[in-house]
Amino acid sequence: MIMKRDLYKNQMLNVTLHQNYGLTRDAKNDQTLHEIVFKTGKYFEANDNGLFFDVERENVIVKILMPDLSIKHSEISNIKGKLN
Repeated sequence: MIMKRDLYKNQMLNVTLHQNYGLTRDAKNDQTLHEIVFKTGKYFEANDNGLFFDVERENVIVKILMPDLSIKHSEISNIKGKLN
């Protein structure tokens, strides 16, 4: 199935990546946990390589590319966030 990406332009996406970002220690359960990477931003464009987002980082809007091969799944929302 091919997704019609243009339908979701200017909406907020919460993307979970395939890769784990790193390890963290859970002292309560005395075990090591993998942190899962999430990226949230306003989707504004796509090409054959992935999705482009506006992401707010330290009160500055940064444009990032989210490669298709890194995306595990996405949540699409039309909820107005700070970037809207």
